[in-house]
Amino acid sequence: MEVFDIDHGSRPSFDSLFKDVTDYAKFKREFFFRLLGNQGGDEITSTKEENKKSDADNKRRGAENEVEEEEEYGTWSKLPMDLQIEIIQCISSFRRDYRNLRDVCRSWRSLVPPLRWIPDSKAIRYPWLVSFQIEDGIFNFYDPTSEFTYEMNTEASNPRILSSCGGWLLLVEGERSIYMLEPFRKMRIDLPLLPQHFNILNGHVFKISKTTKSCHFTRIYRTPSGQLGFLKFLSERAAWTRYSTNDRSFLPSWNNLVSLHGYVYCLDYRGKLGRFQRVGNITEWVILNESQTLCFPSKLWQSFLVLVSFTNKLMAVFVGESGGWVHVVNFNFTTRKWQLVDGLGNLVLFVGRTSIAVEAEEDRLRNKIFFPVFKKADGNSIIFYSLESGRFHSFGSENSCLDFHDWKDFKFLFNSTWIQPKLIPTFR
Repeated sequence: MEVFDIDHGSRPSFDSLFKDVTDYAKFKREFFFRLLGNQGGDEITSTKEENKKSDADNKRRGAENEVEEEEEYGTWSKLPMDLQIEIIQCISSFRRDYRNLRDVCRSWRSLVPPLRWIPDSKAIRYPWLVSFQIEDGIFNFYDPTSEFTYEMNTEASNPRILSSCGGWLLLVEGERSIYMLEPFRKMRIDLPLLPQHFNILNGHVFKISKTTKSCHFTRIYRTPSGQLGFLKFLSERAAWTRYSTNDRSFLPSWNNLVSLHGYVYCLDYRGKLGRFQRVGNITEWVILNESQTLCFPSKLWQSFLVLVSFTNKLMAVFVGESGGWVHVVNFNFTTRKWQLVDGLGNLVLFVGRTSIAVEAEEDRLRNKIFFPVFKKADGNSIIFYSLESGRFHSFGSENSCLDFHDWKDFKFLFNSTWIQPKLIPTFR
């Protein structure tokens, strides 16, 4: 199955392409709107004379029967070969039209090669939300900037999504099977089986080293005996190791962990920030803001730890029950305290099992937080929070809400995470 991203921009002029075709205005309008569906681009405007001719054509077409109409449109596939090739070259940079072009007929499809994915570390600026649909057995990739969903079939049966890093997913199937999956090229790397009777779903970090070509995984959890446990995997050793401390006050939350400068950071349900490091045979664990007490307006629903990688800042997003309130804080490593922030500036945050911070190029994305939450009434409308308005919004709607329940019906995609694709589609 092919996966596409969306390019936005102005369309090239078609005047030179069809200047030798009779009834130019009628052909251009019908060809563009019926063949390419007028999807994702600027509407073609006509001159005054063209509009008059188009109106006359519309009246005439209304009186024609369906057979005559089909015969008329069927002549499109009989365009001269050199003109077909020129059209393809002209719109090849608009990938949605490129896909539609392949769907016209067999002859056109034979002229348009399928898209291939090639490596590119700076290919797609904003992350996609990936989720697994059990009923269909497919991965859904949702692009929040264009509100398009791309489906991809893999050999995965019923994976639980843990995290992502560098375009790879970390997945679990069954009780002990855990593996890495590069979904776009369908590359899979199996890791050693998990320890028996071990719940792996919450509180973890997955990181791929660009320099050593290795990966590591850490999970912080509460053991049955009440101790604080650490599960660690290093690809160099290809084995799982477990450590523990006697700290019984720290209560690891559901949120993701963050790896920074060799340390692993973790939030608890009260906003405490813990730091873990394993040096030789010594386990280093400390609660950095031990003396700080955070006061929330009401019950805390979710918390997300976010690393702003290009500035090495550590941020957290605290969300009240049903989104009743949202607090964003920045950690001051000098004072060892969380500091409340009023805005994100040019940043946009994507929070979930893997949380990602990006410098937004578009004004409509700046100072916003995207959650893996959708309006049920419209599955393609993701909910985001604006720090400027202090309300929840969705693209394509003028309505805003103070919390999720104001929309009456919403869904939280628990089996999902944000992924930063490291490939771009090409047709060369």
